Amino acid sequence: MGFGTADSPGVVDACTTALLGDGPDVKQVRARIGGEIYRRLDAALGPDADPSVLRILQITYTGAILSAGMGHLRFADVPDLLAEAATLLSGEKP
Repeated sequence: MGFGTADSPGVVDACTTALLGDGPDVKQVRARIGGEIYRRLDAALGPDADPSVLRILQITYTGAILSAGMGHLRFADVPDLLAEAATLLSGEKP
């Protein structure tokens, strides 16, 4: 599952619907998206990462994507935002 299609308004609309809908098919898509987000963040953090950091970054990423889907944030800004959150959680200076 790739996330490189965020520049397509149709894909953005479909993803936003999937994240917010309540139908059984939508719940399956939402679970797959959530699982992929978790897997990628877990791999990026490595095996010694604090589980609470993983949960917080997952929520941060999901919120950022939702904000971008609503037009409050540019999709291109999401990676830097997530990196900033990870830096703050690690206690390092930005």
